[in-house]
Formats: sequence, C-alpha cells, structure tokens
Amino acid sequence: MKQETQNELERFRDYLREQEKSSHTIEKYCRDVRKFLMFAGEEWDKNTIISFKEYLQAHYKTSSANSMLASLNSYFHFIGRQEYCVRTFRVQKRIFCDERREMTRSDYQKLVKAARGRGDERLCAILQTIASTGIRISELSYITAESLAQGEVVIDCKGKQRVILLPQSLMLYLTQYCQK
Repeated sequence: MKQETQNELERFRDYLREQEKSSHTIEKYCRDVRKFLMFAGEEWDKNTIISFKEYLQAHYKTSSANSMLASLNSYFHFIGRQEYCVRTFRVQKRIFCDERREMTRSDYQKLVKAARGRGDERLCAILQTIASTGIRISELSYITAESLAQGEVVIDCKGKQRVILLPQSLMLYLTQYCQK
C-alpha cells in the first residue's frame, strides 16, 4: 500500500477517535477499509465499490457484509466522497429465535452438573449467573460484591446503561461463592 494511502488511513483513524468510536470499532473500520483498498487497487470508482459489495455478498454473511459497508461509508464521508456510499443489504429480521438453537432447562442442568463434577465452581457460578440474569459473557465483570449487596447490577456498555435485577437465590449463591 502506498505511503499516501497509509497516511490517509492514519488520518481516518484520528477522525474516528474524534468521533469517540471505541478502539475496537476503530480497528475494525480501518481493517475493512484496508480490505477494500487491497481489492480495489490504486484507481477505483463507484463500479469498483459495487463490485466489492458483490464480493462481500458472495463471501460473507449479510450482517458481516453490512458491517463492512458501514465502515466503507464512514470512510467515504471522511474523504468527502459521499457519492461513493452504497446501500447496505436488506435483512428480514427474525422475531423469534429458532427453537433448535435454544438451550433447554435440561441442557442447562447438564452443563451445571458437568461443571460441578469437574470441581469447577467458577464455571458453575458463571453458568448460573448468565442463565439467571440473561447478561452477556462480556458483562460478567459488572457483577461485583457491591452489586450483590445492592441486589442489582448497572451495566454500562456502548454508551448505554441497563439495570439487571439479581434473583435472591443467585445473590445467596454468589455471596457464598465469594466468601470461599
């Protein structure tokens, strides 16, 4: 990649920081733009961008392709070429999850039993916490001894806050676990 292009990507990185994007988002956007630039070469136009969009559709899931297109559109805004922006792919949202992908109560109980059988109390606590609250794995760090005492967890993620109420049985279990 030419030095001029490298410099432009660094300026794009700075622009994203000014937009207060997270470090992970900045890395992803820059990676996606590099992927496009490797695909397109030195000279590109709207047809090249549409060809890249078709490539994404053929090689990636729709959600991933749309994510990459969002990165590109941000880049095109940055370089002042809004006319290069492309539409994302339309997705029919599923209202309900496929039941075959849902964990049954029996599956959950087997997992907890297996964790206990291995003597892995930490895993057992994690499984019970996720199942009882519906939080994401990445949100586990928000559950602290203080939150157990309060009976709720305030999760601050991506600029949004959610309050998760902790069931009494989980609070007792986790308190005992913490004391060990």
